[in-house]
Amino acid sequence: PGKRLPLDVVAHVLRGLTAALRAVHQRGITHRDVKPANVFFGATGEVKLGDFGASHLADLSATLTSAMVGTLAYMAPEQVTGGGQPSAATDLYALGVVAFQMLTGALPFAGPDFVTQHLSEAPPLVSQRAPVLGTQYDALVSALLVKDAAARVQDANALHDLLAALPWVDPETDALATASPEAQRAREVAAAAAAAASVAQASPADAPSDTRFVPVDS
Repeated sequence: PGKRLPLDVVAHVLRGLTAALRAVHQRGITHRDVKPANVFFGATGEVKLGDFGASHLADLSATLTSAMVGTLAYMAPEQVTGGGQPSAATDLYALGVVAFQMLTGALPFAGPDFVTQHLSEAPPLVSQRAPVLGTQYDALVSALLVKDAAARVQDANALHDLLAALPWVDPETDALATASPEAQRAREVAAAAAAAASVAQASPADAPSDTRFVPVDS
């Protein structure tokens, strides 16, 4: 397993991805391959979701929905089986895997049999893999990783509200220093910008201006 990310970075990335997914879902598009390798930081730390090669227009013929498209470690059960048309909830399952990975430093399912694990095994709680965080993020991630798509968080608006209701201050941080929402938001943006800058400094000179977000080794 890798190292968990600071909570201000986790919050910034999750909010940015939630906004990105809300925009594409409103256009009838399902990304179908949400994973760290498709998340980028812009030059000022803004979060971008890239690589729509696997995306699926919601009104396409159902004959195209049966193919397994995506990355197994992040696939929702309905995506693994091809049982129905991918939806916003499909992308939110993958985002739940990303959230678990950022919060704990490890995937909820380690493989190699990702198919069986996504279909049949209950995901661990965040608190089981990262006890230092307590139980406050368990409900959020568990709601995203529900096997039944109809019982999962249904859209990015609902996820936005869940994110807004949670504190995003690391246990090692003085809570009084980040008590206001404005102060916490400023910390998130600064932390994300610093992370993007560190990746950029380690990249070749001819690398793209957007830097890939890879939270853990996996």
